[in-house]
Amino acid sequence: MPRRCPSWRRLAAICVRSSFWSCACALGLAGNASAAEPPSGCGPHVAGLYIYSPFYEEEPEKRGLDLDMLQELERRSGCSLRSVVESRLRIWDQMRRGVLQLTLSSVITPERREVAEILPYLQARFQLVLQGSATAGVSSIADFDARPGLRLMGVRGYAYGPTFGAWAQRLRQQGRLVEASDFHGAVRMFRAGRADGLIVAPSALPDVQAAYPGSTPPRVLDPAPNERLLVGLALSLAMPEADRQRLRQALAAMRQDGTLQALVSRHFGEHGARLMLLRGE
Repeated sequence: MPRRCPSWRRLAAICVRSSFWSCACALGLAGNASAAEPPSGCGPHVAGLYIYSPFYEEEPEKRGLDLDMLQELERRSGCSLRSVVESRLRIWDQMRRGVLQLTLSSVITPERREVAEILPYLQARFQLVLQGSATAGVSSIADFDARPGLRLMGVRGYAYGPTFGAWAQRLRQQGRLVEASDFHGAVRMFRAGRADGLIVAPSALPDVQAAYPGSTPPRVLDPAPNERLLVGLALSLAMPEADRQRLRQALAAMRQDGTLQALVSRHFGEHGARLMLLRGE
């Protein structure tokens, strides 16, 4: 009849007195305990979230499209995913250094594709908000450029696409670009008069308008109405291929069965979902 292994209370003392059998039992118990809670086999991986309503916010509670998507990706893929909150600039710096393994709702650029596989699921665009003297006589980027006293507000680490990206770089070289560390900071600085123009996505216009209670909201200009930017799930190229495959399949299933559309509609409304969802790619 097989001998029973000793209880854990006696384990240390027995192994010190040492019989091969007792210590072998201890190893067997440790192996069984480990087998009772097997790892998922995928991860753990760290996702960078960025505070930018309604993609993610922490007050009055943690919520947002990116948080919902991260939880759904974890559930479907079986991957262990945890999140940290960082600025856009730090998210991509940490992606390059291997500190973070994924991020969501990321505008796709050639530079970002050097360090991550980016799976598109949304489309985005940017507009220009004007205040003060810029609200008169400025109807294009060229008009803004022609008035050297005007300054533009942006956010460090943002990818604005061909039109706005090139413009922001040009004004940076001229000393006419003011940059904040995050979008909410940019709105506060803009409201305080630190700049005359602010680059903003249509989904964030309510946040800008809310900063002007009881007064005329700033004017919205649309210099690049046909420009479409692809937005996706970024997976570090350092992540194991098998793990990336799990997350690819999870995202594809979310798009196919309507889960992604439901999540976007929850945070942006039906009209917003129609504008933002990527079709046929």
